[in-house]
Amino acid sequence: YIDSLDGISGLDFSNAETRKNYTDNFWSGVYGIDSRYIEELNKTLDKPIDLTAFEKGELVVLSAMTDDEGNLLIQPGQAITVVGESGEQVFTVATGFLDADFQNGRGNERGTAPDLYISEQAIEKLSGETKIFRIAFDTIDSSYDKGIMEQLQSITASSPGITILSRYEKQQEMAGYLLTSRIIAAGLSAVFLLIGIMNFINTMVVSVNTRKHEFATLESIGMTKKQIRNVLLWEGGYYWSISFLLLATLGTAIYIPIYSAFRRMVPYAAFHYPVISLLVVAAIVLLVCLATPVITFMQNVKQSVVERLRQN
Repeated sequence: YIDSLDGISGLDFSNAETRKNYTDNFWSGVYGIDSRYIEELNKTLDKPIDLTAFEKGELVVLSAMTDDEGNLLIQPGQAITVVGESGEQVFTVATGFLDADFQNGRGNERGTAPDLYISEQAIEKLSGETKIFRIAFDTIDSSYDKGIMEQLQSITASSPGITILSRYEKQQEMAGYLLTSRIIAAGLSAVFLLIGIMNFINTMVVSVNTRKHEFATLESIGMTKKQIRNVLLWEGGYYWSISFLLLATLGTAIYIPIYSAFRRMVPYAAFHYPVISLLVVAAIVLLVCLATPVITFMQNVKQSVVERLRQN
């Protein structure tokens, strides 16, 4: 384990004296944990930890620590000697390891050696003076989160030294950030959608007005207004099909780099394809694509065929 620290944060153990000075000040945080942590860990292990030996104070559990190649730095069955107030005590490394980030966030409590996790009974024998470091609550039903949080805040209100870290509070804080980002994203999307719709309407109005002499000629040789409307509806449908196809392919592909970049900042972020939003936008665009050319044409046919033929 010491060898793995060589070269990290400016440490250089090539000098024997430097190495000795470092190890002479080697100390670790020792934590007594509830046996239920071991019971939960055993469910994931092929070779479970001896719970009786753990509770007797014979075993020590460590967080998983590996080198760059993924090999364990400390092997199960090895001995670790802890020098405490009442003398030395030898522990055997357990057959299973806790997650690398188990109970993280200890800040300055972390020493230069790996943190050691032993039973509550063992820590009372190791030192005559212990303190409760952390109490963890895991709610099965999230509907109780708010009420539990309020009760904990009420209980600890008179003890300023107690800090509460809550997933519920983090979720509420994150919900505020997400709401802000959604409002901004929705606003920008609405602006881009409006610009696109106005551009399409302008293009179709100019196109229909430019072709009104053509429509009048077709009408004069027997084509009905209903048939012309159907042609315009088909044209609008083609425009919509092209735009929706680009939205479903190219537009969807744009999500990939955006989500990848966001995932690097927020590792626990999850992506859900906006199916409902896509269908709503598709319906709005379809309505605009079908209605615009027909309404423009109906405005032009208020004049007679002869009058429209005379116009350049």
